[in-house]
Amino acid sequence: MADIQTISVVVAATSVVVAAIATMIQSRKAEGMRRTEVKTRQASLFMQLYEHWSRMEFIQDLNEIMDKWEWKDFDDFKKKGYFEPSQWAKFNSLAGFIEGLAVIVRMELIDINSLVSMGMWSYYIMGFWQKVEQFYRETRERWNVPTMGAWLEWLANELKKREQQLGKVW
Repeated sequence: MADIQTISVVVAATSVVVAAIATMIQSRKAEGMRRTEVKTRQASLFMQLYEHWSRMEFIQDLNEIMDKWEWKDFDDFKKKGYFEPSQWAKFNSLAGFIEGLAVIVRMELIDINSLVSMGMWSYYIMGFWQKVEQFYRETRERWNVPTMGAWLEWLANELKKREQQLGKVW
């Protein structure tokens, strides 16, 4: 028959094992909850971006710049009045929003595939970069701001690469 001391050692060891198992279970559960929370926050962020993109004013400005604005170079851009405050605000609002998207994608707060799956977003982002690329290159040089539009350029290039990987070419 086991003595009291042996029984108490077995009970203590069993308690330690049970506590370790309970801690592991709690840890796994907490990790799952953290992953769910991150996904929920990412979905919320994406919906906020979607809401902004869907605003009537944003869509109108985007379409105006893409469909109606035309310029040959920096001087022509200036001559046509696109540096006037109201016009420049439209331009910067659109470019700034896309650059913000780029930063968020680069920080991995949203997946680039989310943008690719919203086909028109990819189309407009790549199209916008294509339209403004020469302007940005010239402006970077004239204003000595080599990073101006860099995030926009990065995102357009990343979207293009991603879509080519998926077999989508606009």
